[in-house]
Amino acid sequence: MLLRSRQDTDMTGSFPEIRTAALTQLPAGTGLDGELVVWEKGPTRVRAAAAASRPARDRCS
Repeated sequence: MLLRSRQDTDMTGSFPEIRTAALTQLPAGTGLDGELVVWEKGPTRVRAAAAASRPARDRCS
């Protein structure tokens, strides 16, 4: 399972929860093209998605 940015940077380690969900819910060999967003009540938050793209270890306090 591999997540890549638009610049082809490996982002898999920045989103361990997405990796886990994909591995447990999608058939092997599945290919997806899309965009990750942070969804809360109301409009999507682009800044929150950008912040989430930092490595998971940097988001934990």
